[in-house]
Amino acid sequence: MDSHICPICHESKDPHRARFAHVRLGLGEPPEPVLCKCKDPMTIITSVQQKIASFVSNVRSNDHVVIDVPDVSGYSGVFLAKADGEKVYVFCYEFGYVITITDPKLDVVTCMATVTHKDLPEMTHTPDVVLAEMMMDGSLIYVDTLSMNSDGKLPKSMNMSVCPIRTERPPFIYRKSWDQLPSKVQLELEPTPNDGIIFTNKFRTMRLKQPTVDLLYMDGKLHGSDGAMMVRVTDGSPEMEGETVYELDVVKDKDTGAIKVTNPRQRPLKKLANSMDVIKRAIASASADVSTNTVLLDITSMSFSMRERVYEMAQSRAPAAGKVIVSFGVGWFQEWKQMLDEGFSCIAVDP
Repeated sequence: MDSHICPICHESKDPHRARFAHVRLGLGEPPEPVLCKCKDPMTIITSVQQKIASFVSNVRSNDHVVIDVPDVSGYSGVFLAKADGEKVYVFCYEFGYVITITDPKLDVVTCMATVTHKDLPEMTHTPDVVLAEMMMDGSLIYVDTLSMNSDGKLPKSMNMSVCPIRTERPPFIYRKSWDQLPSKVQLELEPTPNDGIIFTNKFRTMRLKQPTVDLLYMDGKLHGSDGAMMVRVTDGSPEMEGETVYELDVVKDKDTGAIKVTNPRQRPLKKLANSMDVIKRAIASASADVSTNTVLLDITSMSFSMRERVYEMAQSRAPAAGKVIVSFGVGWFQEWKQMLDEGFSCIAVDP
């Protein structure tokens, strides 16, 4: 088929090579070129961010913020191998699916569309949404269903061996769950690469490990990031290499109760330090005695989750809303509600 012929409607895209036909019969008008009017599927699919910006804000609130903890005593739930991949959203439609990374721009990684008629169907504003981990080979590890049948407030399901949606979706790999802490041999027998253990229930997800932070060493200090600015966290060591990211354990001193960072390891492939929110979360996790206080982690998780959602919603709405609130304070819930009700974008500035 010639390149100027649309494979969907079989009409020409070139006005100089199109066939001619009488468009309005009985008016004696000369024939006009009949051109392809099909929308480019890639143009439609890559506009997913503009289509569902407000809906994604609700969907993100269903996604647990993962907190590192050294112990999960006092909780009920199941253990899973932590997939060693990148978190992605899978937006599922009747005509196919779109896979994006989870940043505010929802950059498209890949997509699939089954086109059996002239025009690609209109993308709905409330697709089914699945959370998954994409591995290096492109395979997808199922994590959770965040939205189904236009419901963006689904409770977390503990049935992790099946994806309940009925729209088009890619094949998923399902992980084995354990009621008790899995052994090293059990983790090694898992069919996909993993880098630790997570513990999850309907309300929270925790990674079972000593809390760590990635800090950038420069000018003798270790720094975290706060947007485009670097914030000094603690002193470094003269033996450290400049402009290099180090991973450090965050530990609580048994005698004094002070929080310290220890055991630095170079992260040569990493270029950016953790954000201050991630660093504060690690400190809060190391400070908590989870065997006697399970509430603190929930409050901490909710606080950081709320702040993250507000920032993400503001970034996703800013290009389209045209209305901006600049807030100097900590009224995250009020700001979120204002954006939902009035269509504002919010720039929240910590005091």
